[in-house]
Amino acid sequence: MQSVDRSLLRVADNQVIETQSSRVNDKIVELTGLTYDEFRRTVLLAQGDFDAFLGAKTDERAAILEKVTGTGIYRDISRRIFERHREVNSALKTLETRRGEHQLLSPEERETLTSSITDLRAAQAKAATELAAIQADLDRYKTIETAKHHLIAATKRVTQAKENLDALAEDQNWLTEWEGAQELRGEVRALTEANSAVEEAEAESRRLTSERTAHQEAATDAQNRLNRAKEDRDKAEAAFKTFGPDWDRAARLDSQIMTAADEHKRALTSLDQSKAQEEVCLKERDGLVAQVSSLTQTIDDLTRQRDATLGYDTLLSDWAMIEDRLETRIAQLVLATDSATEATRLTATIASDTETRTKRRADIDAATDAIKAARAVQDAIKGERDQLNASDPPAQLNRLGQALIGLRAIRQIARDMREADTALATSQKKREAAEARLSNLKQTAERARERQKQAEHRIVALRSPVQSAEAAVSQEAAHLRQHLVEGEPCPVCQSTAHPVMENAALAQLAKELRDQLETAQTAFDQARNDVAKATNQIAVEADIIDAEMAKASTLTAQLVELETTFTSSRNDLTKNSFTKDVPDDPRVDDIQFDAIGEQLSTLCRQLETDQERLETLNRDYQNAAETIELQTAQIATWEEHIRTIDNAIETTQKTISALEQKAQTARDTVAAIDLRLTPVLAPTELRAEMFDAQAAPRLEALRETVFTLRSTQHKIDEANAKRAEIDAARATSEAALKSATRSRAQAETVEKERADALHELRDQRQKLLNGEDTNTHRTRHNNWRTAAHKEVDAAQTNASKKATTLAALTSALKAAQAAKASATQKAQDAKTALSEACTAAKLHLDRVLELHGAEAQKVQSIRAAIKAAQAEYTAADMGPRLKRCKASAPP
Repeated sequence: MQSVDRSLLRVADNQVIETQSSRVNDKIVELTGLTYDEFRRTVLLAQGDFDAFLGAKTDERAAILEKVTGTGIYRDISRRIFERHREVNSALKTLETRRGEHQLLSPEERETLTSSITDLRAAQAKAATELAAIQADLDRYKTIETAKHHLIAATKRVTQAKENLDALAEDQNWLTEWEGAQELRGEVRALTEANSAVEEAEAESRRLTSERTAHQEAATDAQNRLNRAKEDRDKAEAAFKTFGPDWDRAARLDSQIMTAADEHKRALTSLDQSKAQEEVCLKERDGLVAQVSSLTQTIDDLTRQRDATLGYDTLLSDWAMIEDRLETRIAQLVLATDSATEATRLTATIASDTETRTKRRADIDAATDAIKAARAVQDAIKGERDQLNASDPPAQLNRLGQALIGLRAIRQIARDMREADTALATSQKKREAAEARLSNLKQTAERARERQKQAEHRIVALRSPVQSAEAAVSQEAAHLRQHLVEGEPCPVCQSTAHPVMENAALAQLAKELRDQLETAQTAFDQARNDVAKATNQIAVEADIIDAEMAKASTLTAQLVELETTFTSSRNDLTKNSFTKDVPDDPRVDDIQFDAIGEQLSTLCRQLETDQERLETLNRDYQNAAETIELQTAQIATWEEHIRTIDNAIETTQKTISALEQKAQTARDTVAAIDLRLTPVLAPTELRAEMFDAQAAPRLEALRETVFTLRSTQHKIDEANAKRAEIDAARATSEAALKSATRSRAQAETVEKERADALHELRDQRQKLLNGEDTNTHRTRHNNWRTAAHKEVDAAQTNASKKATTLAALTSALKAAQAAKASATQKAQDAKTALSEACTAAKLHLDRVLELHGAEAQKVQSIRAAIKAAQAEYTAADMGPRLKRCKASAPP
């Protein structure tokens, strides 16, 4: 069976929408908006499902109608309007409730409240002015106090820096002494290197002494190992020589044991074979006895079965004659019965044929009447049928159908042209609007570029004044002003006028210039962004213009193509006799095309009616012709049938006479057979009368009985012959069993003798080498001897290596001691030279060595501390600053 293949095809463009069987239904529901049940209850109402639609529940019927008419959206809109109305009413009630909780003020109360608010605002402004003045005084006092604290802190820093310098005096002296000791670096390095050489020589001497002691002990151990190895080798050689005779005797006994074991194995094999032969003979004898017993029982059973049939000897001796006579009797009785039955049947057939002949005569009369009626029908419809055939409605319908198709095509072309005209006008409007926007955007971009240039010039003009003004109020100027107090004399120039403190206007100017610069920078950034935005929008509008121009070109080409197609289609259509008055203007209204289409539809319906009438007349005429032909043929058949029936009746009468004669002959033959079989069947239970026409199964049962008697007698004869053969075989088996018993007894005696001899040899072998295998024992002692020789060789080699190494270490120790003595002399000379250099430099030798042993990190740390203290003192000293202040003060 093939699988279901389903697909969904769109007829308009022959595009396959879906091919998977499981998704076709889903796609149909998606396109139509209806499930199968909904479609069946709505679209197919006229096909007999109106009762199903009426039987649907109210909710289901409403849902179906909503889907069909597309009114479900109005139900959602109604629900939303109701909910929104309920929410607005609730909010309105809440606002009305809150409005009732508040009362409006009277005009007098509102005037009084307004006056109070005005007075409070004036008081607030006055308080703010006083607060600003107080805050300014407070800021000035804070500045003065801060300057005093700064002066005190600076004095403290100078004092602390001086103390730090004094505390580092000892480190300064140590650093000076260290730098003097560095002039003796060469002598100190020579002494250090000499002392290092002495220490290295001493370490090498100690190492060599330790290694020589260890190797001397190893050499002694190696010699002891060699001595032990030689003793073990001598023991192994002596033991190997001692076991030689025992190994020879053990080898001879091993050979004898192997021979005795083979003989015992053969004796066991022979015993097993004798036992197996005896068991086989015993089983054979028992099997033959069982067979004789079974055969005897079988013969007795078969004999009783044969004797149970009365007169079995007569049946076995005369069965061929009895079977032939019984078969003939049954066949003759069957022939007589069949002949009588057939004669009766043929008599009934003659009566049936006579009745059939009468019916056929009546059928011929009815068929003749039917032929006359059919010819009358043909004569009645001939004129109308010939007239309709002459008009040829199918051909006219074909031409009319082509005219309708062509009319629909040019009507669709006219619609496409009108749509293309509309699209072309819309595209023209879009392009003109885009060109207007493009012109405005270009002007906007030009204005933004002009603003950008103006802002850039403004930035360049303000950058230098801003930098100058900010430099005037820099951190250095603020630092110089923080020690001056308004109204008090300057500690440098003793003047009470401080022009440098009047910096408020300068700071305000710097701030204003900075604000102007930032404003100009903002304007520049905004203008640049406007230029970029306008440029991007210009590109977008240009793309729109290009797209609309391309679209207009495409639509124009499409219009030209549609006009050509319309003209060609109209020319083809006017050739049809039904569409001579088709409009030649493709942009006319659809009403003209609809009027032509309605005329063609009316004519089409009339032609379809004529075609249906012609088809009906043709069917009636053809049915009448078929009736005439059929009835004429039927009359001929029935007349031939009547002649056949007459011949059959005559033949049947002759056959009945022959059958009656044959039945009488068969009955005479049966009487003669009964006279012959009666004396033969007397000894048995059978009688000839038992085998009538229906006795075939009984005869078959008798055949089976005779076959069973013959088979039983044959089995009895075979069983007697088989029992005689088995009796002879049983006598032979008894003799073989006796012989096997004697052989088994002899094999048992031989096996016992061989086992005793093997046991005695194994006892003797167990006493030699403790029962161990000769080869194993010899291999073990030989391996012992070989291992002892190898150990002697290895110990000899090891002792030689240890002696050689000991001699080399002794020589190296002597050389190291000589190097130590030389390094000691060089160290003494270097120390003497360093002492003389220290004396010349007026430094003590131990102090010089101590200074040279100082770490570089300590020297760097002392230098850094001294430098930092000096820098701190210089930075904290106010003398230079006061001089600069005096030099810059006004006269």
